[in-house]
This record gives sequence, C-alpha cells and structure tokens, in this order.
Amino acid sequence: LSAKSILGNQKSLSEWQTAYHERMSARWNQLERGQSSMETKRKHIPTWLYKLGGSLDKQYAEIVSALSDINAFNAGKKRDKALELLSAWLPDVEKFSKEIGKQQAYIDSLKERIGQEADYAGRMRDEKYEQERKVQKANQRIFELQKTNQQMEKLLKKIPPEVIEELQKSNPNRAKER
Repeated sequence: LSAKSILGNQKSLSEWQTAYHERMSARWNQLERGQSSMETKRKHIPTWLYKLGGSLDKQYAEIVSALSDINAFNAGKKRDKALELLSAWLPDVEKFSKEIGKQQAYIDSLKERIGQEADYAGRMRDEKYEQERKVQKANQRIFELQKTNQQMEKLLKKIPPEVIEELQKSNPNRAKER
C-alpha cells in the first residue's frame, strides 16, 4: 500500500487506518489496532530494497551467462558486453550493500534490545519464582500452625469442663488471658 499515491503521506495513512479500525471495531469489537510506527519508531525494510535485490539477481545471472559464453572466437565482443553489464551492476551492488549494512545494524540493535529485555524478563521470572517460594513456605508454615491449633482444640475438648473451671478458679489471671 503506497501512502503517497493514495493518501498523500504516512501521517494521513496512519489516520485513515485508525479511522478504519474504529469503524470495524464498532461492529467486531475483538479487532485490535497495532501501534503506529511513528509512536514505536520501528523501521521497515523499504520495498525498493527488495526490488533492487531482485533486479541485482537478474543482472548477476546475465553477467554470469555473459562471462561463461566468452571463448577464443568471441572474446572481444563478449568481454565488452560483460564489462558493460558489470559497470551498470557495480553501483547498484554498492548501494544495496550499504543499505543492507544499515538494515543489519538496525537488526543487530533490535537483537541486542531483545537480549536485554530477555535478561530483564529472566530476572523478573527468577524474582517471581523466589517470591512464589516465599509464599509457598509461608503457606506451609500457616498450614502447620493451623494443624497445631486444631490439635490443641481437640485436646481442650477432651478436658472435662469441671477441670477447666477448677483451673480458672485457682488461677484467675489465666482466665482473663484466654
């Protein structure tokens, strides 16, 4: 989709896409709109680079064919044709290589950022695991205390009420604490 030929520029295209999404999501609310590349600052590989790559591949095949056709009888003509093809091909190859280098640098920076985010996610996962272990230990301790409490309650129920009253009369401070 060419933003220039249809809407004028990238900003207009983005606004159009947002308006389109709003209309579509009014009917189908499960649709999601991606973040604009203007917000995320992400780059896309330009289409001209793909086209140039395809063109260079075709030219390369022509050059290889021209070089392989050179023999003792037609060396002059074929050599001149091969040189002509090479002279037209080399500037585009240099431009292509330079742009691929830029794209590779961008890809490498993205990989580095992904690596940093993966490290951060790993640390967060480890921290979460440690917190879960602490919660698990605390739950285990609570379970043990509840079990002990239940055992104490069973023991108290086995004591006859008269004995408890006797103990309360003999030690009045103890009854207030309970």
